[in-house]
Amino acid sequence: MLTIKQRPSNGSAAPELDGELTFKDLLRINGHVAGKVLSTKGTLIVDTSAKVEADINVGVCVVSGMVVGDIVGHERVEVAPGAIVKGNIATRALSIKPGAIFQGDCRMLKDNET
Repeated sequence: MLTIKQRPSNGSAAPELDGELTFKDLLRINGHVAGKVLSTKGTLIVDTSAKVEADINVGVCVVSGMVVGDIVGHERVEVAPGAIVKGNIATRALSIKPGAIFQGDCRMLKDNET
């Protein structure tokens, strides 16, 4: 598991991490990240306090905070109550709970599609 300690926010709108972030198993984000997040088999958790301005391509994506960008979840995507997703979602299984906001298009992947 990857743990990245982030400095307390100084009130700036600039992301704390910007670029391409790849991981293997599990990554939890609770800050402001921009760029790309990649892991074809890993699980990404976007915490309630997080803002991710990135294209996401992971095995499983669980969003409780805010995502601005496209999400590809090879296995599934879960959008929790209070979460905000502004972008397109492509996945095999999608769960959007009441109270979540999703602005974009959804495309369901077939078993042989990546």
